[in-house]
Amino acid sequence: MHEPDEGRFYRYVEECGLWTAITEEALRETIAARLLDFSREPGKENFEEKNTRTNLDTIIAHLKGQAEKLGIFDKKKRIVHCANGILRLKDKGGETFTGFSVNDYSRNQSPIAFDREAECPRFLKELIKGGVGDEDAILIQKWMGLALLGDNAPQRFLILDGQAGGGKSTLIRIITEIVGSQNVYQLRTQHLGDRFELFRYIGKTLLIGSDVSGRFLMHKYAHVIKSLVGGDPLSGEGKNKNGCFGVKGNFNIIISCNTRLQVLLEDDIGAWKRRLLIVRYEKPPPKKPIPDFDVQLVEKEGSGILNWALEGLQKALADIDESGNFRLSQEQERRVDALLAESESVRHFVDHCLIRDTNSDVTSDEAVQAYAEYCSDRAWNPLPITVVQQQLPDLMLEFFRAAKSNSVKRDGKSQRGWRGVRLADVPSETLDLQ
Repeated sequence: MHEPDEGRFYRYVEECGLWTAITEEALRETIAARLLDFSREPGKENFEEKNTRTNLDTIIAHLKGQAEKLGIFDKKKRIVHCANGILRLKDKGGETFTGFSVNDYSRNQSPIAFDREAECPRFLKELIKGGVGDEDAILIQKWMGLALLGDNAPQRFLILDGQAGGGKSTLIRIITEIVGSQNVYQLRTQHLGDRFELFRYIGKTLLIGSDVSGRFLMHKYAHVIKSLVGGDPLSGEGKNKNGCFGVKGNFNIIISCNTRLQVLLEDDIGAWKRRLLIVRYEKPPPKKPIPDFDVQLVEKEGSGILNWALEGLQKALADIDESGNFRLSQEQERRVDALLAESESVRHFVDHCLIRDTNSDVTSDEAVQAYAEYCSDRAWNPLPITVVQQQLPDLMLEFFRAAKSNSVKRDGKSQRGWRGVRLADVPSETLDLQ
């Protein structure tokens, strides 16, 4: 089979039920070997002289047209490809377990075998319930089910933040093994503007960012994540490849961080709000960490963890069939609102802490200091001073139509600041968005 958008040939492997990529070089060698075998048959000796690079390239060019199947991998089916067969999900719940089929056009397989009776008591007790509350455990379960399916119908990505040592990275490693490491790629926001980065995502279903910095989503290319999960058509290039290829933004994404992330909103708060899910690790970490705990759990309870994720998948699909999205608690929605508020903390500061006063003024240094105190009162991580100084002039114009001045007087000296604006006490009824 040839996928023209990707410029790749695929070959079906009966033993595992997968369509696997094959290079044109490998295909050329296969064809050459077959021609050589054919030429050794009685009366076919003259075919050996036809076994040339030019003829082989001509055959491959014809194969591209004859074996073309455009967008065949974009047609999502409700199947989970396990190590020992295919789970086929029914529209109204339940599933059947069957053998592999060439017509599934699957290229993403979990290395874990399906065993309907398998359980995962240590995984649930020590890793999941030991790190998060019941509502968050259910959200992780639903999200993990969709990651296993390889579909992102809700068009959201998951952030695990909070307590260091609580099991976030261990969970991501386990998810990677259950989904299949060959189906996973590292999410690197600093490279999302690179025209070759998307090529690395071909054939992947899950992107991970483990133990990232608090500024991971503040990178100038972080906005691409909204397209990666939002179903948008994306185009990229491959090195040493001619033309562009198309990728549909249907990836599952999970990110872990030991602090609260901040987002470069770029006046698109609504889109980020629709994309975010947050699970917060607030329970004390285990006193004695277990080395290679993820390896132990996958070896002993892999099929049980798979069953737990499949149960979550049925819950997620029920949510999607009902509302088109995950069903979230008020606390889970509040976390998203709080993260977005903290991400636009300068705007909140200007709105709540500055007022119009034609007889007053405020210097840039005074505003920055007041902003830092405003964030401290809310236990927010303030943005870097350079970012605050970049954002304040536009916000001052927006809220007060006050242009920046270089002649605000303090102690007889001119300083940068704004006229017609002054600092005000923050009202006691201001909403605390921690």
